[in-house]
Formats: sequence, C-alpha cells, structure tokens
Amino acid sequence: MIMNATQLRQDVYRTLDRVLRTGEPIIRRKGRRLRLASEGGKRSVRKLRAHPGCLRGQPEDIVGWDWSASWKP
Repeated sequence: MIMNATQLRQDVYRTLDRVLRTGEPIIRRKGRRLRLASEGGKRSVRKLRAHPGCLRGQPEDIVGWDWSASWKP
C-alpha cells in the first residue's frame, strides 16, 4: 500500500512499525516514492521469498550449458 504524506501523518507510529517489519517503501510525496528504512539492521533470512525460476548452483556449473533453445533476442 502506497500512502501520501497526509496519511502518514495521521498514523505515523503504526506506519513506522510497518516499515521496520517489512522494509517496503510505502510513502509518496510530490509524485516520488520515499523509503523509510531502519539503520544498521540486517534483513532476516526468514523474510526471503522463493524464486522458483532462478538458477541455483555455482557459476562454473552453467558455463557448458546450451542456451540456444531458450534464448530470445
């Protein structure tokens, strides 16, 4: 959910807690997105989402693969 500055002002503490929890940019001001972020905290590995379409493995493992069937200009 993207909110404007007025909405932020109305519910600032709940919004700040949400930003700390999720890390998502949720504020828009003068047509630009603003990001509130906590300082110095590392993102938890538990918050990572699966990316089933991504390759897994070492770069050396895919060097010899034939990509011609799936390559599109």
